[in-house]
Amino acid sequence: MRNIAATVPKSQPWRAFWPLKKDDYTTEQQQNMPWLTWKPDPNNPENKPWRKWMLAEQSTVVRRGSS
Repeated sequence: MRNIAATVPKSQPWRAFWPLKKDDYTTEQQQNMPWLTWKPDPNNPENKPWRKWMLAEQSTVVRRGSS
């Protein structure tokens, strides 16, 4: 059986826009989007700042079963 995916080039126009490039944004915009400049710290593998970023954008908490 031949691997067709390897022989047919895929058109992926989204690659021009993703992942976002920090150089496309001003310093002020980068401060509002910390995920652009965040890098993992090998000395602190438990550092997971995206949890705070998600909570900052979340206006309400919805739990299953609540009405």
